Amino acid sequence: MRSINLPAEQRRRLKKAGTALLAAFVAGLFYTMLCAAGYAIPCVFHTVTGLYCPGCGISRMCLALLRFDFGSAFQYNAAALLTLPVFAAWGIYTLYGYLKTGTSRPTGAVKCLVWALTAFFLLFGVLRNLPGLSFLAPV
Repeated sequence: MRSINLPAEQRRRLKKAGTALLAAFVAGLFYTMLCAAGYAIPCVFHTVTGLYCPGCGISRMCLALLRFDFGSAFQYNAAALLTLPVFAAWGIYTLYGYLKTGTSRPTGAVKCLVWALTAFFLLFGVLRNLPGLSFLAPV
């Protein structure tokens, strides 16, 4: 079988398109599993400790966003909802850099952003388990 030699930029774009299609398929499968079967992946941290991790409620938040129910999405996981624009911008920036140069090495600013987001989510995970801030826990 003869292979087709494509320029590096076209190979990168095809690779990203394949990855995006796979991600869309997995997301659709997960959505079907949640809606049709009513089955969700349980949080191991919450099951073991009884505390809410920073990610508790994200599946329900995503389903609420698909229904355009922003109030419920905020109640399920406020931190994830508020940082969605940051993650979207980060993803677009990384994808643009990869398609343009063929690499996706993080810059100093991106590394600082990762540390800031990590600290934010860890703080959110602690705060949502405090008695006076129980409104941050997923409903």
